[in-house]
Amino acid sequence: MCKRCCVPLLLIVGSLAIVGVPAASQERVQAGTSAPAVDDPGLYLGLFSFQQILRKDAAGDRANGDGLLRAVARDYHISDADFAALGKVADAVLAKLPPIHAAAKAYSSSEVAAGRMPDRAKIEEFQRQEADIVRGGMRDLEAALSPEGWRNLHAYINGAYRLTVVRKEQIRAK
Repeated sequence: MCKRCCVPLLLIVGSLAIVGVPAASQERVQAGTSAPAVDDPGLYLGLFSFQQILRKDAAGDRANGDGLLRAVARDYHISDADFAALGKVADAVLAKLPPIHAAAKAYSSSEVAAGRMPDRAKIEEFQRQEADIVRGGMRDLEAALSPEGWRNLHAYINGAYRLTVVRKEQIRAK
């Protein structure tokens, strides 16, 4: 977590919620919950979404924006060049998702308007399409980063970052 992000962040993406908490609190977040599997596409979707939000915030902060981005790159243990490549991959992945989200919303809305429950198999197909795009982004990310950058970012995503993620179902149960 970067030094500037001192308030908890809850970002719900797909079936995952990313909870920004200090490292000292991660064990409490993890206790009683199950983190997503290693390399779960939802982890990467959350990271891609966070990168886009972070870069927009940094762009709006002329005094501290560049420092914020460098601090996050250091948190990920990647170079500035690898961080820039992460941003490009994130943007490319996120640009492909709106048509799927719009189609899913239109389908669900039409079913509800007709007094029917949306078909689970059709909803799962939209989710599969989203996951396929994110998996492609995962491959693109590995190819775009330096070998050391990929190793470090992959370790971060599946280590510290993964431990801050809980499934939405567990949030609802609390």
